[in-house]
Amino acid sequence: MTTLHAKLKKAGFRLTRPRRLVIDILRSHEGTHLSAEEVHQRLTAAGESISLASVYRTLNLLAELGLIHGASLREVHAHFEIQHEAEVHLICKRCGQVSEAGLPTTQGFAELLFGLSTGEGFAVEGFQLEIYGLCERCQMEGN
Repeated sequence: MTTLHAKLKKAGFRLTRPRRLVIDILRSHEGTHLSAEEVHQRLTAAGESISLASVYRTLNLLAELGLIHGASLREVHAHFEIQHEAEVHLICKRCGQVSEAGLPTTQGFAELLFGLSTGEGFAVEGFQLEIYGLCERCQMEGN
C-alpha cells in the first residue's frame, strides 16, 4: 500500500475506486500539474468510467487531507499534483508553461525558508514558491 493510500485510510476514508484512479493518475504524472479536467480526460482516455464531479470531489478531499495540493498557477482553475514538502514552480507569464525546479542546495536555501518562522511560534511543514518569467521558447519567439 502506498503512503497516500495509508494516509487516506488513517484519516478514516476508504480507498474507493475513484480515489484510487485519481491517485494513480497523479502518481503516473508526477511533476506535472493537472487540472481536474485533465485528470478526467486521462481517465476516460484509458477507458475508465468516472464522472468529472467524482474527480473534483476526490481532488478536493485529497487536498483537504494535505495529500495533494492545488495551485491556480495564474489561471481560474486549479492544477493538482502529489504533495511535496518543498517545491519551486517556474511559470511562464506568456504561455503558462509550468515546470518544477530543484531547490538550490547552496547556502541552505530550504533551511532558510523553513527557518523564517523561528520566533513566531509557527511550525513550517512545507512551502511552495512560484517564480514568474518567460520560458525558453517564449524568449526565443520574443527576439
